[in-house]
Amino acid sequence: MNKIKAHKEVLITSFLIIIIAYSIKLFSYSYSIDTEIYLVHKLEMLTSWLAINRFSLVALKYLTSWLPFYLPLINWLTVILFFLSNLFACYNLSQISDKFKEKKLAIFFISILSTSPIFLEQFNFTLQSMEVAFCLNIFQLAIFFLIKYTSKFQGKYAIFTTILLSFCIGCYQSFVTMFITMAMIIDWFLIENKISKKENQKYILSTIAILLVSLIFYVVLGKIVLSIFQVSSSGYLKSQIGWLNGNFLTSLVNVLKSGVRSYFGFLFHLPSFTILNAFFFLFALVKIGKLLKNKQYFQTLLILGILISPLIMSIALGNPEPIRACLNLPLTLSFLLILTWQDKKWYQIIIGVLLIIQIGTMLCFEYFDLKRYQNDVSFANEIADKVKDYTKDHALVFVGSKDTSHNQKMIKGEVMGYSFFDYYGLSDRATTFMESLGLDIYGDLNYVKEAEILVKDRPSYPDESSILITDTHIIIKLS
Repeated sequence: MNKIKAHKEVLITSFLIIIIAYSIKLFSYSYSIDTEIYLVHKLEMLTSWLAINRFSLVALKYLTSWLPFYLPLINWLTVILFFLSNLFACYNLSQISDKFKEKKLAIFFISILSTSPIFLEQFNFTLQSMEVAFCLNIFQLAIFFLIKYTSKFQGKYAIFTTILLSFCIGCYQSFVTMFITMAMIIDWFLIENKISKKENQKYILSTIAILLVSLIFYVVLGKIVLSIFQVSSSGYLKSQIGWLNGNFLTSLVNVLKSGVRSYFGFLFHLPSFTILNAFFFLFALVKIGKLLKNKQYFQTLLILGILISPLIMSIALGNPEPIRACLNLPLTLSFLLILTWQDKKWYQIIIGVLLIIQIGTMLCFEYFDLKRYQNDVSFANEIADKVKDYTKDHALVFVGSKDTSHNQKMIKGEVMGYSFFDYYGLSDRATTFMESLGLDIYGDLNYVKEAEILVKDRPSYPDESSILITDTHIIIKLS
């Protein structure tokens, strides 16, 4: 209790910051891609998770099934759990670094994690957001035991870390890269604490062994679960490996693009998404220059490893990793804050301004995604009203796609801001979305190709001729 009182400024300030950053999500109602499937076809979604070895996520879904799937409640629980995990991360690192006694640094550290648009994109998948946020806490518990292990190298702490990490990977595979990043960050502080060369070698070998055993345990357990539930493994993850499905040069360029995107912005990001990233990256290069000048080669490699760690999956896949899965990038940025921290007013003002810009980016994404949802609901009701006389015994089929923003300027993230009627040029999620709203319709995606032929020469919606009623289907040509 005394420790909480001593750090009340850190707790209160960082909590207010995360509430402001997620305020539109917390005080409004909207959902995005995939959540509509969970609302309508829950069992199919759970089965698809098993097929890509996300068995821990399915287990958590069953354990939390007593909670009503009410989006405002889920959003609040997600943000609270996320905030606690960031506090936990700060506490863990404070056990091996006295730098966290600086309250301003602790506030900035927690806030940089809490206001990352990457986590916002991840939590926009409301169907899994609470469980992923919960696993962020389980992950920090694993890190807690890993740090405990470094003090006495007792095997029981390594076992605890391995079990907990395997569980996290079974929820979301991105915890693998998070562990690699955190393991290197811990090593940096161990070196600062003058750990012996022999102990450091033991730590490095131990963390590699923990990760390998965790992955083996995860794979074996995944196969057992698939066998028990008689579910076939999906080729979804394998299909993303560009090295296998494309040419070498294209995959290499994709990796380079991922690096540029992560630190300087690329494609679908707002420029303000990556201002903070670029600032830390450039300051880290200055730090690397100083280390090389002082012939501290291992520390130089360590910082380079931490800088590159957000690209691990992109390097492995030969394709850009989805931004929502790059959960270790905010962790890397928070470490770079500590690395480049200066107890000077000008530096703290810059970080404060960049943090405000990052919060503004989040609120921008949230606002336009809310407008997108409201437009989608309005459009769905409009369509349903026009075909209501046929929906009882006719399947609804959309051909093409339709931007429901009505030419309003919409700012989009990776997934946020994309309409159910125009998801990257497709409307294949539209009928499921309409079902999730409780509208009395059902879709037939298998009929789309045939429907395209039937309405090929018809004008696009909202022209009355864009709607074709057959004996079995309602076909609407959106474009």
